[in-house]
Parts: sequence; C-alpha cells; structure tokens
Amino acid sequence: MWAGIIKTSMNFSLRISLIVLVTAGLLLLAPGFTIAHSALHHSVPANGSEITEVPSHLILSFSKRIRLTRVSLTGHDDSVIDLDLDNHKSFDTEFAIPLTDLQSGSYTVDWRGLSDDGHIVSETFSFRVR
Repeated sequence: MWAGIIKTSMNFSLRISLIVLVTAGLLLLAPGFTIAHSALHHSVPANGSEITEVPSHLILSFSKRIRLTRVSLTGHDDSVIDLDLDNHKSFDTEFAIPLTDLQSGSYTVDWRGLSDDGHIVSETFSFRVR
C-alpha cells in the first residue's frame, strides 16, 4: 500500500515539475517573439543627425525583411510629403527612396510597413538640414 502511494506521489511531483519547467521556458522565449519583428537598423540621414548636404535618397535599412506601406516626411512648416514607394512593392531589408530638394529646417520621417512575420510595424525619426 505504501509503495503505491509513494509511486503516485512521485509521478505527481514529476508532472508538476515538468509543467513548471515548460511554462518557465515558454515565458523566457516570449520576449523573443515580441522583438522578432522588423526594426529600423540604420537610416540615411540618421535619426537626430544634422546634415549640410541633402542626400538624393532616403535610405532605410531593416533588421529583417519588411514591405513598406507608407513613408512620409513632415517639414518644419508642418507640410507632409508622401514619398514615392512605387519601386518598393516587395519585401526587402533595404530601401532607397528618392528625396526631393529639402530646404533648411527640421524634418520628421514616419514609416509604416508589414513585417515578414505579418505584423504591422512603424516608427518615427527626425533629422535637421542646415
């Protein structure tokens, strides 16, 4: 009789231990899923930069493949320019988007896209033209 109770108690303890270990493992992996989306890795002009010469293209480089759905540029006078994405309809990690002549002042870039894993991602950054 005691052998059956001890055996049942050990099986129950093993099951509880296994459940705790699996749950802890899943919780440790969960943050990795939330940061697995595409993130802006690098841009030209860079976030917070002050430039004297305007590049011909806005360069956006991402950590993972993304499909850009909108990129806009807001000027110091609050005018919004939707940048041309006609040549960027597929998933990629780097985009060169033509820029028009920019005047001196601060600019904010707002981009939005669809990450390769199906999640919508977006970010805003700014730079200044001297």
